[in-house]
Amino acid sequence: MAGKDNARNLSQPTSNRDAYVTLAIVGCVLGVTWGYSLCRLIALRVAGDSTTSVDWNPIVIVISIAKGHGQWGMIETLVAVGALAIVAALITGIMALNKAVAKPEKKTRVDHVTKHLASKSDIKSLSKDAAAATAQRLHGEDFAEHHPGLRFGHEVSTGIGLYGGWEDLHLVIAGPRIGKTTSSVIPAIIEAPGAVVTTSNKGDIVRDTIALAQHRGQDWVFDPQELSPIGNHAWFYDPLSYIRSDENNMDAAASALASMFASPYMPKNGGGDSYFPSSARTLLTGLLLAAAVRNLPISEVLLWANNERDREPLDLLGEYPEFDFWRKTLTGIYDLTEKTRSGVFGQAQNMVNVFARAEVRKWVEPNPGRTEFVPADFVRDAQPTLYLLSKEGPRSVGILTTILTVAVMEAAEAYGEAQHNGRLPVPMVCALDECANTVLWEELPNVVSHYGSRGIILLVYLQSYSQGINCWGKEKMEALWSAMTIKCVGGGISDEELTKRLSELIGTHEEYQSSTSRGSSGDRSTSRSVREKTTMTPAEIAALPKGRWIIQSVGRRPMIGVTEPFFQRKWDQETSSLLNISA
Repeated sequence: MAGKDNARNLSQPTSNRDAYVTLAIVGCVLGVTWGYSLCRLIALRVAGDSTTSVDWNPIVIVISIAKGHGQWGMIETLVAVGALAIVAALITGIMALNKAVAKPEKKTRVDHVTKHLASKSDIKSLSKDAAAATAQRLHGEDFAEHHPGLRFGHEVSTGIGLYGGWEDLHLVIAGPRIGKTTSSVIPAIIEAPGAVVTTSNKGDIVRDTIALAQHRGQDWVFDPQELSPIGNHAWFYDPLSYIRSDENNMDAAASALASMFASPYMPKNGGGDSYFPSSARTLLTGLLLAAAVRNLPISEVLLWANNERDREPLDLLGEYPEFDFWRKTLTGIYDLTEKTRSGVFGQAQNMVNVFARAEVRKWVEPNPGRTEFVPADFVRDAQPTLYLLSKEGPRSVGILTTILTVAVMEAAEAYGEAQHNGRLPVPMVCALDECANTVLWEELPNVVSHYGSRGIILLVYLQSYSQGINCWGKEKMEALWSAMTIKCVGGGISDEELTKRLSELIGTHEEYQSSTSRGSSGDRSTSRSVREKTTMTPAEIAALPKGRWIIQSVGRRPMIGVTEPFFQRKWDQETSSLLNISA
């Protein structure tokens, strides 16, 4: 049962327990007496008596039976048994039909709270019809018919499917092995109408969806750690192309790229000394700019950072008057005292040390037989899919998956801004699984708020709220939380801050508390009082069972959603075949 708009507005009861008992007794008396009269009437007609009538007044019937004037024979008994058999057969048939049409969902310990949560109108505002109306407004009727939105489950009490529209941004927080990938990431890839960008720390995502991706368009699998043996690996992406993409703003792009390299090393939440990481970021800006303007491989930046006496970058920048400011800035760093300079260069070296590995260089520098990946071309392609894989640990390439993600999203943003309505012609879905490990972009929380209006549909996946704080800092994690229009929180979390926050957002509800007393004369009296009760405690939220998540969406009361793994959903025959699941 769906909830109400205001769970704290409890309507007054129209009756108490005694009234219900009285009604039950009256109902039983009516049923028995009218059943008796019906059996007598049928028996009379079967016996050929078409004139004798029976009394339907229950009081008269009870008095008659009490006086011994009631009549009941074999025919009446057979009629009663037959009627009961028919009623039982009808009930059994209805139950069997209902079971065949809709398999009852296994209830969990939290499902009962739905009566205190979102109202049916709130739930319907996330339905397929509501999402399709938005899709039609943005992209036309034909598009809306085939791509109403991204389904992320159904509401537990009504069974209504829940959809995110083509302006919504999703934040999913759930512990490991809860089903984020199978119930949200992969369905989003399947339902995407255009380009797809997805990140992961394992190759399962490629294995499960590569056939579909290749059927729809070009696939690109970024996999320096060799997490997946399948898919298109014959390509490279030069991070310096991010700087060269706009000749009028190369220094700004170099600064942004340096910030991505420096992000994991910058102090979070106001702690730590930022001098050396900040100075290293400035140094990297100049080194990246020097390599970009001369079309050098990005590994040259690492060599420069390893040798603080090599002043080649100063000479290169000196050939371009427009970058004289950066030549002077680098000169200042090179002229620092030896101890301080070594600290700055050492920090910069750590930031770009990923390029010391041969397995990485072949992915970021031109190689025979490898096609160059161009973000601006990718976002204009029909239905391409970009898989970005990075596993945590010493061989992590999270900084490179970050750069690729940012390059594609900014290319999509520029393409959308160039359209007459400021949106991508077809929405791009970015399902960023394991986001805190694969997209180490410091500015992500600051820019996501306007991505929905550009048709860039972000789905950010975290294992906990604290993971986001560790990645971006507390203030930026708060900004990310506020910017996301649909938030799903699953089980397996132990963040005290998040569970308390959700408990407060879900709020309280009013319930009646009854007490019964007896007077000296033996009379019983019942009194009722209203009390407020926390609908879901932090402990209950932390212990949310698998297959359920709490959904909070802008302008709606929270609701309980049921997850839908992609292999349990109904797809068309072709899609099911490509996903290797039964149709």
